[in-house]
Amino acid sequence: MKTIATIFSGGGGVEVGAIAAGYQPIWGIEKNAAVAEVYRMNLGDHVICEDAQTVNPSGLDHPDVLWASPECQFFSVALQRHSKHQITHNPNLGLCVIPYLETLKPDTFILENVRRYQKHETYTAIVQRLRQLGYWYANFILNAADFGVPQDRKRLILIAKRGEMFLSPIQSGCWRSWYNAIIDLLPELPETVFPPWQHPALKKALQRSQVFMMDGKALRDKVSTHYRLPTTRLSNEPCFTICKWHWKQAIRVHLNDRAVKLTPRAIARMQSFPDDYRLPNDNKLAIQVIGNAVPPLMVQRILEGV
Repeated sequence: MKTIATIFSGGGGVEVGAIAAGYQPIWGIEKNAAVAEVYRMNLGDHVICEDAQTVNPSGLDHPDVLWASPECQFFSVALQRHSKHQITHNPNLGLCVIPYLETLKPDTFILENVRRYQKHETYTAIVQRLRQLGYWYANFILNAADFGVPQDRKRLILIAKRGEMFLSPIQSGCWRSWYNAIIDLLPELPETVFPPWQHPALKKALQRSQVFMMDGKALRDKVSTHYRLPTTRLSNEPCFTICKWHWKQAIRVHLNDRAVKLTPRAIARMQSFPDDYRLPNDNKLAIQVIGNAVPPLMVQRILEGV
C-alpha cells in the first residue's frame, strides 16, 4: 500500500480522501493542539502536534506522497478585502516544505493553496527547488465541484513527480448540488430568521426560487466600498466556498415556508466529509476544521490519478 504524509495537516481532510483512494497515512504535522486532537480522534496518534518549521524531517518515515497545504490567510482575497481582519500568518511559511523535500525525497509532492499563492515568491522558491531536485511538475487551478464536491471551490494544485512527467487530473465534470448533499438533514436543521440587512437579497432570491442558500457576509452600510448583497445559490447549484468564518457568518437556507441554519454536520457535507468523521462539540472549532480542509473527495480523485 502506498503511503502519504501531510504538512499543515489540519483535521485530516487530506488523509480522509487518501484512505478512500487506498493510501496509508503515516504522519501529519499540525501545530494547533485543538485541531490536532480532532485529527487524532479521527485518524490516529501519528499526528505530530508541532510547528512544521521546527520539526526535523530526518526523523520522519519516507512517504510515497507528501502533501502540503500552507496557511493561506495572507493570500485570501476575502480577508484582504476587509481591513478589520488582522492577517497574522507568515506568507513565507510554505518555505519550510523545502527541507522535507530535500530530506525525504517523496515520489510525489502535492501543494494546495488559494489561487493567488502562485504569484508569491514563496511559491517560486518551492518550484525552483523542485526543479533542482529532479521533479517534473504541473500546476492547475481546479474546482472542487468538478470532482463531485457540492461546492464551488477553486484552488491551486501543484503536482510534482520525481523523474517523470505528470498529466492533468481526471475530473468528473458532474456537479452536485448543495440541496442533494443535505436533503436528508433538512428536517432536523434548526429554525432561523434572515436578519434585516439580508432582506434586499432575500427579496431578489425569492423572485427566482423558493428554495435557496444564502451566506451571511453582507455589510449593513450601503455606503461602504465593500458592501454587497449576500451570495445565494439555488437548489440545483453547488454551495459557495466554505471557509472557517462561517461559524459566525451563518449560512441560511430558505425552504418554501421556513428558514433553517446549517449545522457543522451539514457544512461538513459541503466539503464532502463522510458522516462518520467525528466533529468536536465546539461549533467554532468544528467549522474551523471543516473550512480550512481540502475536500476529501477532491483529494481522493487527485490521488487516484497520480
